[in-house]
Amino acid sequence: MTDAAPRRLGIHSAPLSALEPAVAVIAFAAFPVVQLLAVNAGQVALIDAGRALLTSVLLALLALAVARLAIGHATKAALLVCGLLALFYSYGQVYDQLRSLTPEGITLGRHRYLLLAWAALAAGWGLLALKRAQQGWLHWMTGVGLVLLALPALHLLLTAGSSWHAAGALGTPELEELPHPLPDTAYPDMYYVILDAYAGEDVLRDFYGLDNRSFLGALEARGFYVGTDSRANYSQTAQSLASSLNLVYLDQLARIQGPGSVNRAPLQELVQHSLVRQTLEGLGYQTVAFETSYPLTELRDADQFLEPPYGELARMAAAGLHLPLEEFETLLLGTTLLRPALDAADWQQANARSLVSYPYIKHRLQVQFTMASLADAGQADGPQFVFAHVVSPHPPFVFGRFGEEVIPSRPFSRQDVGCCDHDEYVRAYPDQVTYLNHLILAAVDDILERSSTPPIIILQGDHGPAGFMDSQAPLQSNMRERLSILNAYLVPQDARQALYPTISPVNSFRVILNSLLGESQPLLPDRSYFAPGDRPYSLTDVTDRTRSE
Repeated sequence: MTDAAPRRLGIHSAPLSALEPAVAVIAFAAFPVVQLLAVNAGQVALIDAGRALLTSVLLALLALAVARLAIGHATKAALLVCGLLALFYSYGQVYDQLRSLTPEGITLGRHRYLLLAWAALAAGWGLLALKRAQQGWLHWMTGVGLVLLALPALHLLLTAGSSWHAAGALGTPELEELPHPLPDTAYPDMYYVILDAYAGEDVLRDFYGLDNRSFLGALEARGFYVGTDSRANYSQTAQSLASSLNLVYLDQLARIQGPGSVNRAPLQELVQHSLVRQTLEGLGYQTVAFETSYPLTELRDADQFLEPPYGELARMAAAGLHLPLEEFETLLLGTTLLRPALDAADWQQANARSLVSYPYIKHRLQVQFTMASLADAGQADGPQFVFAHVVSPHPPFVFGRFGEEVIPSRPFSRQDVGCCDHDEYVRAYPDQVTYLNHLILAAVDDILERSSTPPIIILQGDHGPAGFMDSQAPLQSNMRERLSILNAYLVPQDARQALYPTISPVNSFRVILNSLLGESQPLLPDRSYFAPGDRPYSLTDVTDRTRSE
């Protein structure tokens, strides 16, 4: 009996021991992908990371197989590959951190120095793994890899499992009962067009040198009321739309979540199944929405969900003219040891455009398709609620002043803070606004021409631009720039009388539903709140600063 037990243990433990090198390598290959996905939870669809995750794991296992053949020792091969994976996936992040540190104007992050350091680290790790590696080291490495992988995976599971409802998260809505449609009432089509990061006229003039008065005058000539001194209620898209579409501020939700929470799932629920949508659908409206590649604002369960025709883009990818790398994949590349190649000017001219252009071209197509399809969206029978989040003039900057194609050589990103250097932002942002103005007027004219009943149209920025935002000290940045917005309304006369120059988005649908339903909901004070990009519920009231800076 005493000899049989070890033999039985050996039968079961040998397969486990044989699998441990692969388990360790898989954990270290999967962690960077899952971690990046967790950091961008709510802003990147889970499915977008699938190909990157599979590719990373398969290439890591291939590297393990090659290393094992070359070294002839599974443990040493696994330790070598795990260390090299850690170095490969951390390079870009370390580089970005060093670039942000400029003591006395000295830039610490330079590829020539960091590459030497990485080469030294790789050589040192290689010698250590090959000469001194022990089985216990692999146990330790496997444990570290699994713990690292489990943390962001758990975060994703908790976020995906969050289920919130507008009334429960925000408190009792002002409309205690959803209205029923009135017989023989011809409700107007309603277009809520969110122009992401579209600034007010004062900020465009004072910060970006763009005189936007002719565009605003063109809107007024078409019957719009322009809130000339309007400010956003929140500094980020998620909070802004959750507030405007539910007619309330987010104070209670922020208290529930806490200032340290990074969970955007409640905000996503409030945007996608908002009080406004419930109310209008209760009146017989059909909801029409558009693809944005930003999961938080994609109403995929709408009555109509419209996507651009990607046939030509697919043909270009198949012909090898543009590699079909999605946004998440190019973002991941920027964190790796490939970063120096992506940043090298000579390499950019020859190769980078093909490598990173696919998501930029896709983004251009989404913006143009949405603007060109607004009028089509309102042509179905019955009243339509058309919700269009247009991720422009927000970065990336893909349009020149006259709509010419602009394809940056850097990996694709929708981030507005730190998307590019200050000079590029200040130069490119007003050009994108200018072209977007052309698309807006064309869409408005098309809607008006094809509407049998005068429509309701809201053209609204969710927040302002970020060309002057300091990512290291965001609360010290200029709040007037960040929270000044375009806010224009084409509404019935009784609703127009309730509008005023400083009206903010939280009151937009209070005014409109009062007009539509004969209600008398009171308007809320117009306040503005700032939250850091990674902590959406850490809110600071900056109302006074939005007008004084």
